Amino acid sequence: MDTLDQLLAGQEYLLGSNFSVADVAVGSYLLYVPQFFPDVSLSKYTNVIRYMLSLAEREAYGKAYGQAAIGVRAKCQMYIDGMPMRKKLFGIF
Repeated sequence: MDTLDQLLAGQEYLLGSNFSVADVAVGSYLLYVPQFFPDVSLSKYTNVIRYMLSLAEREAYGKAYGQAAIGVRAKCQMYIDGMPMRKKLFGIF
């Protein structure tokens, strides 16, 4: 997560300034965290959270996930607003 956060500090998407299939692959896993692990905070990874929010705000994501997309966007915003860290995901991050 530290490496991903550092990478995203200098660019909008994984491969630079353009959205790619790499973002779909990585983003789909990242966006599962707020849906299925609601007590886990990733707030220390500010660049990853910004990235997750930008992915969750994409029109295609909203179409694919419907109402669940609203909750994911809200949770990402909570991370940005400084939701306290409660527990680690799989004891790792």
